[in-house]
Amino acid sequence: MYDLASFKSAFDARLRLFLLKKQKQSHVHTSDKTVRKIIDHAIHLALHDGKRIRPYLGYLGYCAAGGKNPKLILDALVGTELFHVFALIHDDVMDKADMRRGTPTIHVSVARALGNDPRAVHAGYAQAILAGDLLYTWSHQALLADLSPVSFARVQPRFYSMIEEVIIGQMLDVDIGLRKQVVMRTIKEKELLKTARYTFVHPLLMGMALHRTSDVLAHSFEQFGVHAGRAFQMQDDLLDIVGDIAKTGKPALGDVAEGKHTFFTQYIFEKGTSQEKRLLAWHFGKPISQANRSTLQAVFASSGSIDAGKRLMQKEISAAKRVISNVSISRQYKDAFLLLADMICTRTS
Repeated sequence: MYDLASFKSAFDARLRLFLLKKQKQSHVHTSDKTVRKIIDHAIHLALHDGKRIRPYLGYLGYCAAGGKNPKLILDALVGTELFHVFALIHDDVMDKADMRRGTPTIHVSVARALGNDPRAVHAGYAQAILAGDLLYTWSHQALLADLSPVSFARVQPRFYSMIEEVIIGQMLDVDIGLRKQVVMRTIKEKELLKTARYTFVHPLLMGMALHRTSDVLAHSFEQFGVHAGRAFQMQDDLLDIVGDIAKTGKPALGDVAEGKHTFFTQYIFEKGTSQEKRLLAWHFGKPISQANRSTLQAVFASSGSIDAGKRLMQKEISAAKRVISNVSISRQYKDAFLLLADMICTRTS
C-alpha cells in the first residue's frame, strides 16, 4: 500500500463505509427529501474523484515515523479528507463556482431546483454553507473520536493549527481577489498557508503524531511539504490555464475570470509586454468567452509565464526530493515520497 493508487483503493473503501453510516444517521433525523438530497450531494462530492493527497501524506507520515498498523489510522485519515471537502464546498460559495469534480456545485444545484423562486440563489448559498458545516463536524468525529489519550494530545493541536492557517490563507485569497495589483510576496504567503502547509506539511505532521513525535523528522517533513506544496499549487494554477476540462472538471482560465492572482498572472503583470499586460488586465475578473480563452492562453505562452512557472516547479520538486533523499526513513517510504514528488508536476487534474 506504499503507492498512492493502492492507498486510495483501501482508503476509499473506509471513507465510503464512514459516509454511508453518516448518511443513514442523517436520514433518521429528517424525512425531508430536499434536505436529504443536499446531504447526499455533499457525500457524493466527498466520494467522487478526489485525489486523496492529504490522507495519503498522513499515511506516509505515520509509516515513515515507524507506525506498523496503518489500518488502525484510516478513520483518522478520513477526517482529513472530510475537512478538505468541507473547505471545497465553502470555497465554491466564496468563488460562486458552477462546477466541482465534474458535477454542479451544491449551491448551484439547490438554486436550479428552486427554479424561478426569487430566494433561490440565497437558499443555494445557505444550504451549501450548512452542508459544508455538516462535513466539518464529521471530520472532527472521524479524526479525533477513536484516538488514544496520548495520540489525541499530539494530533489535536496539529489539526487546529492546520484549520487556523488554511482559514487565514483563504482570507488572504479573498482579500487579494479585491486588488487590481499585488506583489509576488503576498501570493507566495497565501500559497504557503492555503496549499503548502495545509495540503502537505500538516497532514504529514498529523500522520507522524498518530505514532510518535520527532523533531528531526518533523523538520524534514516541513521542508519537503513546503517545497512540494508550492509546486503542487503552481501545477494547479497551470492546469487552470491549459488543462483539459474533461480531466479538471472546470473550464480553462477560471482563475482569471474570478480575478485570482497567481504566479502566472503576476509574471505577466510584472514582466509581460505592454500589450500582454493590457490584455490580461482587460479580462481579469470578468467572464471569458471561448474565443478569448484561446487568445489569453496564447498570451500566457508567448509572455514566458508558463515556461518560467515550469522551471520554478522543477526547482521546488528537486529541493523536495533532496530533503527526502537525506532523511533517515525506510527505503520503501522514501521511494513513495519521491514518486509522489514526480507525480505533482505531471498530473492532469
